[in-house]
Amino acid sequence: MAEHPPTGTPQSNASAGPAPTPGTPPSPAPTPTPESPSVVDQLVELAAPDSAEPGRGRKWGLKKIGFSIVAFMVVTVVGCLIAFSFDWWTSEDRAVKDDKNQDKIEDAKPAFGWRLDPALGDDEPWESWEIDRTLTSAEQRRLASLDGEDKAAVWAFVKELNGRKVRGIAAIYNLQLTSEKQKSVLITKLSAKTTRCWPSRARTTLSIGTGGSESWDEVHFNLVASGAPAPPLGYTEVEPGQVPEEIPYKKAISLGNTQSPGLLAITPYVMERRDCEWQMDLEFNVNSGQVQTRKITHDSAGKKLMVYGLGREGVDSWSWTGNAPAGSGWMKSETQEQ
Repeated sequence: MAEHPPTGTPQSNASAGPAPTPGTPPSPAPTPTPESPSVVDQLVELAAPDSAEPGRGRKWGLKKIGFSIVAFMVVTVVGCLIAFSFDWWTSEDRAVKDDKNQDKIEDAKPAFGWRLDPALGDDEPWESWEIDRTLTSAEQRRLASLDGEDKAAVWAFVKELNGRKVRGIAAIYNLQLTSEKQKSVLITKLSAKTTRCWPSRARTTLSIGTGGSESWDEVHFNLVASGAPAPPLGYTEVEPGQVPEEIPYKKAISLGNTQSPGLLAITPYVMERRDCEWQMDLEFNVNSGQVQTRKITHDSAGKKLMVYGLGREGVDSWSWTGNAPAGSGWMKSETQEQ
């Protein structure tokens, strides 16, 4: 009986590949690459991590994100409305407080400031002088050597002897008034009075004899040694060559509230043989309020306000008559006894 060959002939084994070596583990199957999550999935996972729980998925996460956005917008809008309402309700109180603070700052400011300076500076020469003693023989010779046309040289001589300028522009004070207030400040009244007087001390007077340049102040006071208040006076406008008449000065001076500074040329007079200290009094109000007063007794340099009256009798009076041949230089008048 013929024998059949066994199953799995060498040909079939060759087609299946080489047989594994005994003791070698089989090769592992290739691992499939997972798909990358989309941006939406990542957002869902961050915003709604509980969407991974059973029964919840991507739709649940998206709904939760939508609810969160709506809630955020509602809270934001409500917060803005509350803040706006609070600001609106408190704006009036803030405005009142701001007004009160501004009023405190405004009220702390002085009503006005002032400067009062002689119209002639110390170094400016003049034409009329007084000295409180008579000149020595040596001083008379020095004066005779001076050219009266050289006002600076004469003033230097007088100043060295502690003399002073008098009359005309030398008697005028320039008053400047300013205010930093926003409210209006109105100076409604000016007056002046002497505070202390004594007999004129001048013993020597000098003049260059020209009479000086003619100039008119804006306000002047006719003071008296008794100290009675004197009202302010002005002058009428007249034709050239005519003497102006005195009239009451009734102009008010407006300051504050961006008004321009007030500027006045002021002259005190004493028609007596006395020299005096004097003061100026100002009445004013702020924003049409209560009438207030202020007095000025010193100029801006701290010197007392002075007015020099008529020269006393019995003084040496020196006048410049001009150079020869038309003039005779400095001429001295006869001294009169008191």
